[in-house]
Amino acid sequence: MKLQINEKIIKVYHHHKFFFIWRGVKIWAASMPFFLVAYFFAPLAGNAAYWSANVTIMILFALIHLYDFIMYYLDTLVLTNQRLVHLDWIHPFKYLETQAMLNDIQNIESVENGFLSRFPLFDFGVFLVETASTKTVIHFPEAPDPEGIKFFLTNLARKHQTAVRGNYHQQQQNPAGQYEDSFVLSREQEAQNSKVA
Repeated sequence: MKLQINEKIIKVYHHHKFFFIWRGVKIWAASMPFFLVAYFFAPLAGNAAYWSANVTIMILFALIHLYDFIMYYLDTLVLTNQRLVHLDWIHPFKYLETQAMLNDIQNIESVENGFLSRFPLFDFGVFLVETASTKTVIHFPEAPDPEGIKFFLTNLARKHQTAVRGNYHQQQQNPAGQYEDSFVLSREQEAQNSKVA
Protein backbone atom coordinates (compact mmCIF):
# COMPACT_ATOMS: atom_id res chain seq x y z
CA MET A 1 0.00 0.00 0.00
CA LYS A 2 1.39 3.35 -1.08
CA LEU A 3 0.15 6.55 0.50
CA GLN A 4 -1.08 9.30 -1.77
CA ILE A 5 -0.18 12.98 -1.56
CA ASN A 6 -1.08 14.48 1.83
CA GLU A 7 -2.48 11.12 2.94
CA LYS A 8 -1.98 10.01 6.54
CA ILE A 9 -2.85 6.75 8.28
CA ILE A 10 -5.37 7.28 11.08
CA LYS A 11 -6.06 3.73 12.26
CA VAL A 12 -5.14 0.14 11.39
CA TYR A 13 -7.55 -2.66 12.29
CA HIS A 14 -6.50 -6.32 12.60
CA HIS A 15 -8.76 -9.32 13.09
CA HIS A 16 -10.05 -9.97 16.58
CA LYS A 17 -7.60 -11.62 18.99
CA PHE A 18 -10.03 -14.47 19.66
CA PHE A 19 -9.50 -15.82 16.14
CA PHE A 20 -5.72 -15.69 16.45
CA ILE A 21 -6.09 -18.01 19.45
CA TRP A 22 -8.77 -20.15 17.81
CA ARG A 23 -6.76 -20.68 14.62
CA GLY A 24 -3.76 -21.72 16.70
CA VAL A 25 -5.88 -24.21 18.65
CA LYS A 26 -7.14 -25.76 15.41
CA ILE A 27 -3.60 -26.08 14.02
CA TRP A 28 -2.29 -27.84 17.12
CA ALA A 29 -5.41 -30.01 17.30
CA ALA A 30 -4.60 -31.16 13.76
CA SER A 31 -1.16 -32.23 14.98
CA MET A 32 -2.54 -34.66 17.57
CA PRO A 33 -3.00 -37.61 15.16
CA PHE A 34 0.68 -37.35 14.17
CA PHE A 35 1.76 -37.54 17.81
CA LEU A 36 -0.51 -40.56 18.31
CA VAL A 37 1.01 -42.33 15.30
CA ALA A 38 4.49 -41.62 16.64
CA TYR A 39 3.45 -42.98 20.04
CA PHE A 40 1.93 -46.10 18.45
CA PHE A 41 5.14 -46.96 16.56
CA ALA A 42 7.45 -46.01 19.43
CA PRO A 43 7.96 -49.63 20.63
CA LEU A 44 9.03 -50.66 17.12
CA ALA A 45 11.15 -47.62 16.25
CA GLY A 46 12.88 -47.16 19.58
CA ASN A 47 13.04 -44.34 22.09
CA ALA A 48 15.42 -42.13 20.09
CA ALA A 49 13.30 -42.33 16.95
CA TYR A 50 10.18 -41.62 18.96
CA TRP A 51 11.55 -38.40 20.41
CA SER A 52 12.98 -37.36 17.06
CA ALA A 53 9.56 -37.81 15.49
CA ASN A 54 7.93 -35.72 18.24
CA VAL A 55 10.44 -32.89 17.82
CA THR A 56 9.99 -32.96 14.04
CA ILE A 57 6.20 -32.79 14.36
CA MET A 58 6.43 -29.91 16.84
CA ILE A 59 8.78 -27.92 14.61
CA LEU A 60 6.62 -28.55 11.54
CA PHE A 61 3.38 -27.40 13.15
CA ALA A 62 5.11 -24.49 14.88
CA LEU A 63 6.19 -23.24 11.45
CA ILE A 64 2.65 -23.72 10.13
CA HIS A 65 1.29 -21.80 13.11
CA LEU A 66 3.81 -18.99 12.60
CA TYR A 67 3.02 -18.73 8.89
CA ASP A 68 -0.72 -18.65 9.54
CA PHE A 69 -0.28 -16.04 12.28
CA ILE A 70 1.78 -13.72 10.06
CA MET A 71 -0.63 -13.98 7.11
CA TYR A 72 -3.63 -13.41 9.35
CA TYR A 73 -1.94 -10.48 11.10
CA LEU A 74 -1.05 -8.77 7.81
CA ASP A 75 -4.67 -9.01 6.67
CA THR A 76 -5.70 -5.53 7.80
CA LEU A 77 -8.17 -2.72 7.37
CA VAL A 78 -6.33 0.61 7.00
CA LEU A 79 -8.14 3.89 7.52
CA THR A 80 -6.53 7.10 6.27
CA ASN A 81 -7.72 10.68 5.98
CA GLN A 82 -8.70 10.01 2.35
CA ARG A 83 -9.80 6.39 2.00
CA LEU A 84 -10.42 2.97 3.54
CA VAL A 85 -8.14 0.16 2.32
CA HIS A 86 -8.47 -3.59 2.87
CA LEU A 87 -5.23 -5.55 2.46
CA ASP A 88 -6.14 -9.21 1.93
CA TRP A 89 -2.97 -11.32 1.89
CA ILE A 90 -3.09 -14.47 -0.23
CA HIS A 91 0.50 -15.59 0.41
CA PRO A 92 3.77 -13.80 1.35
CA PHE A 93 4.25 -12.50 -2.20
CA LYS A 94 0.70 -11.54 -3.13
CA TYR A 95 -2.15 -9.56 -1.63
CA LEU A 96 -5.38 -8.01 -2.86
CA GLU A 97 -5.92 -4.32 -2.18
CA THR A 98 -9.48 -2.98 -2.16
CA GLN A 99 -10.11 0.68 -1.45
CA ALA A 100 -13.05 2.99 -0.92
CA MET A 101 -12.63 6.76 -1.01
CA LEU A 102 -14.21 8.49 1.97
CA ASN A 103 -16.25 10.84 -0.24
CA ASP A 104 -17.62 7.85 -2.18
CA ILE A 105 -18.80 5.69 0.73
CA GLN A 106 -22.52 5.05 0.47
CA ASN A 107 -23.34 2.27 2.93
CA ILE A 108 -21.65 0.98 6.10
CA GLU A 109 -22.89 -2.15 7.86
CA SER A 110 -21.75 -4.18 10.85
CA VAL A 111 -22.90 -7.53 12.21
CA GLU A 112 -22.12 -8.56 15.79
CA ASN A 113 -22.91 -11.51 18.05
CA GLY A 114 -25.79 -9.97 19.94
CA PHE A 115 -25.56 -10.25 23.72
CA LEU A 116 -22.11 -11.89 23.59
CA SER A 117 -20.66 -8.80 21.91
CA ARG A 118 -20.84 -7.03 25.29
CA PHE A 119 -17.88 -9.12 26.39
CA PRO A 120 -14.50 -8.06 24.91
CA LEU A 121 -13.56 -11.67 24.13
CA PHE A 122 -16.60 -12.05 21.85
CA ASP A 123 -16.88 -8.48 20.58
CA PHE A 124 -16.28 -9.29 16.92
CA GLY A 125 -18.27 -9.56 13.73
CA VAL A 126 -18.45 -8.63 10.06
CA PHE A 127 -17.72 -5.13 8.79
CA LEU A 128 -19.03 -4.16 5.34
CA VAL A 129 -18.57 -0.99 3.25
CA GLU A 130 -20.12 -0.19 -0.12
CA THR A 131 -19.28 2.72 -2.43
CA ALA A 132 -21.60 4.68 -4.70
CA SER A 133 -19.75 5.28 -7.98
CA THR A 134 -17.31 2.36 -8.26
CA LYS A 135 -19.67 -0.23 -6.68
CA THR A 136 -16.77 -1.48 -4.58
CA VAL A 137 -17.51 -3.72 -1.60
CA ILE A 138 -15.08 -4.12 1.30
CA HIS A 139 -15.84 -7.20 3.40
CA PHE A 140 -13.78 -7.55 6.57
CA PRO A 141 -14.79 -10.60 8.65
CA GLU A 142 -13.88 -11.22 12.29
CA ALA A 143 -13.42 -7.49 12.86
CA PRO A 144 -12.87 -6.25 16.41
CA ASP A 145 -15.75 -4.08 17.67
CA PRO A 146 -17.36 -3.66 14.22
CA GLU A 147 -19.93 -1.24 15.63
CA GLY A 148 -17.11 0.98 16.92
CA ILE A 149 -15.40 0.89 13.51
CA LYS A 150 -18.70 1.78 11.86
CA PHE A 151 -19.26 4.74 14.19
CA PHE A 152 -15.71 6.08 13.72
CA LEU A 153 -15.74 5.67 9.93
CA THR A 154 -19.21 7.20 9.59
CA ASN A 155 -18.16 10.35 11.41
CA LEU A 156 -14.88 10.59 9.51
CA ALA A 157 -16.56 10.07 6.13
CA ARG A 158 -19.23 12.67 6.96
CA LYS A 159 -16.60 15.25 7.91
CA HIS A 160 -14.57 14.47 4.79
CA GLN A 161 -17.58 14.72 2.48
CA THR A 162 -18.57 18.04 4.06
CA ALA A 163 -15.04 19.37 3.57
CA VAL A 164 -15.00 18.22 -0.07
CA ARG A 165 -18.31 19.97 -0.78
CA GLY A 166 -17.03 23.13 0.88
CA ASN A 167 -13.86 23.11 -1.20
CA TYR A 168 -15.89 22.52 -4.34
CA HIS A 169 -18.16 25.53 -3.71
CA GLN A 170 -15.16 27.67 -2.83
CA GLN A 171 -13.43 26.71 -6.07
CA GLN A 172 -16.59 27.56 -8.00
CA GLN A 173 -16.63 31.05 -6.46
CA ASN A 174 -12.89 31.78 -6.55
CA PRO A 175 -12.40 32.08 -10.34
CA ALA A 176 -14.83 35.04 -10.58
CA GLY A 177 -13.23 36.70 -7.57
CA GLN A 178 -9.75 36.20 -8.96
CA TYR A 179 -10.83 37.58 -12.33
CA GLU A 180 -12.31 40.65 -10.67
CA ASP A 181 -9.17 41.24 -8.60
CA SER A 182 -6.93 40.93 -11.63
CA PHE A 183 -9.19 43.36 -13.56
CA VAL A 184 -8.96 45.96 -10.76
CA LEU A 185 -5.18 45.60 -10.59
CA SER A 186 -4.84 46.03 -14.33
CA ARG A 187 -6.95 49.21 -14.22
CA GLU A 188 -4.77 50.58 -11.40
CA GLN A 189 -1.61 49.82 -13.34
CA GLU A 190 -3.00 51.56 -16.40
CA ALA A 191 -3.80 54.64 -14.32
CA GLN A 192 -0.29 54.71 -12.84
CA ASN A 193 1.26 54.32 -16.29
CA SER A 194 -0.80 57.23 -17.65
CA LYS A 195 0.31 59.44 -14.74
CA VAL A 196 3.95 58.60 -15.40
CA ALA A 197 3.54 59.33 -19.08
